[in-house]
Amino acid sequence: MKTYYKELAETCMPQLLSSYDNDPYSPTRGLGDRYFWGWKLKDFNNGLLQGGVYPLALFKELGCFPNDRKALDIIKNIFHATAKIQHKNGSVDEAFPYEYAYSVTSTLAFDMLFALEIIEKDISEPEKKEFLGIIDGLISFISSAGETHGFISNHLATAAAAIEKYNQMTGRHLEGGKKILKMILDHQSGEGWYLEYEGPDPGYQTLCIYYLAQLHRLTGDEALLESLRKSIEYFSYFMHPDGTIGGEYGSRNTELFYPGGFEMLAEYIPLAGVISDKMYESVENDRTVTLKAIDTGNFIPLIENYLVAFRESTLHELKNDIKLPHEKTDVIKFFPEAGIMTAASGDYYAIISSAKGGLNKLFDKPECRLIWDDCGYIGELESGKVISTQCYNIKPSCRYENGTFLIEADFYESLREIPTPLRFTLLRLLNITVMRNRNIGNLIKNIIVRTLITRKKKYPVKIQRKFHIDDNSIRIEDVLEKPGRIQFKWLEYGRKFSTIHMASSKYFQEQIFADRIEPKVIDIEKFNKENCLMIETIIAPGKKV
Repeated sequence: MKTYYKELAETCMPQLLSSYDNDPYSPTRGLGDRYFWGWKLKDFNNGLLQGGVYPLALFKELGCFPNDRKALDIIKNIFHATAKIQHKNGSVDEAFPYEYAYSVTSTLAFDMLFALEIIEKDISEPEKKEFLGIIDGLISFISSAGETHGFISNHLATAAAAIEKYNQMTGRHLEGGKKILKMILDHQSGEGWYLEYEGPDPGYQTLCIYYLAQLHRLTGDEALLESLRKSIEYFSYFMHPDGTIGGEYGSRNTELFYPGGFEMLAEYIPLAGVISDKMYESVENDRTVTLKAIDTGNFIPLIENYLVAFRESTLHELKNDIKLPHEKTDVIKFFPEAGIMTAASGDYYAIISSAKGGLNKLFDKPECRLIWDDCGYIGELESGKVISTQCYNIKPSCRYENGTFLIEADFYESLREIPTPLRFTLLRLLNITVMRNRNIGNLIKNIIVRTLITRKKKYPVKIQRKFHIDDNSIRIEDVLEKPGRIQFKWLEYGRKFSTIHMASSKYFQEQIFADRIEPKVIDIEKFNKENCLMIETIIAPGKKV
């Protein structure tokens, strides 16, 4: 039984409760965005935060409140307040007013349905009818709308699970959930990963697995179970010896682990149980991102997952001796669709991404720590532009032959846009005028996503990275070439960094304090003069460069 999930969630319960305005005479009673109702620093309420209704209902179900009646009042107030922030089309906002956010509307529908199922025995029939009416609007929106700025499987999985739960609770037969699930499965790679924007992302894959596991619990769909089996097999390669997961080799750079789905699937998929047990140890020992390090944007889904995982762990106790990929030796696995290679020996576990320009990480297995974290090359040109090899390429140039992995990549402009008062003012003017039209709003949101995440501006600087893989070490031979007109102020490699916007990345974890092998200092004057540079780096556990 995984009691620490419940203990940690209970420790953070006051933080969740403090999110909500519980003043009985306040016009914002029941709203969960303190930056809106408390600090008055925002001009709208983030609908995602109303989703805390489900974790609060779970706390109530688990007997964590000293006064269930008052806890129920808080939960009911959240339902009432949600009706005040819904648009006429049933949706709610997340990032800006009149956003009509598909993902958050889906998540809120899911959370409210599961919360209502828990509290329905404690409320009157008129209250249940009222709360279902609020959910009707959410479901109506996600059944008819869609997400246009990218294919994001975890968002779609939430919607599919919410619609199916709604059908079962109301006796209706909306077809939207089945159509959405088909989209997810159609876009699933044969390698097992679910699509997140341009490729796989281990962190968000765990959240997608959670919602799809909930959907499987509702339907018993065997095809979905097989999809989840493949997904979990793929994910297992991106659990690290130090207890962390994911990172910059994913399409969204995330390192968050959501345990709920794995615990739910443990009785069907033994590997899910192994992963769940290993990651529980990581959470207990603060080796991965936990609730202690999380901010508002991911707090509610993570605390929800901890409570669900705890509840599921009380229902079974399964043990098996399946080894994870990083626990094996003499293993090399290449995922061509993902553009990622993993290599395991007795001494190390390595992950190399051709899709991200040769980004690579190497873990010392005996010491269970990260010793080399090379997120690619990054440098500043004389023009002031920052360019890097870390840019997602759906079809990278790479090949593996006789222990050597060869990657050829380009440099791209790093996406470093930040808000300014002028930009923010312009966005708000658009929000309250033309973006109230959903089609125009989606068009502008697509532009924002391209600006922050998916835009690619190539520069005429090339790199060839050759990874020589043997039992004791990995030797990296880099050859960089550029035209004479391109001049660098500085150029570095062998560091942890990111080149895109992703709010769900860069959370603190203990790994940051691990001693790393230091990269070589690049002779920038020589590179600027000769336009060609060769660098050799040998990464071996217990040794320095």
